[in-house]
Amino acid sequence: MPESRMTAADLPALAAALDFKRGRAPGQDAVAEAIVALLVELSRKQPVLLVLDDAQ
Repeated sequence: MPESRMTAADLPALAAALDFKRGRAPGQDAVAEAIVALLVELSRKQPVLLVLDDAQ
């Protein structure tokens, strides 16, 4: 499993992306990195199923 931990930059990026916190919108790369780090952390505790739909 990759050695990934949530960094200090991940939490503000997620909070802004989810509109929990006001401020400048984080870049797409910062949000993607934060989401992957969050999923890695969650999967250390229990299995995680991620379903994506790219309906356009």
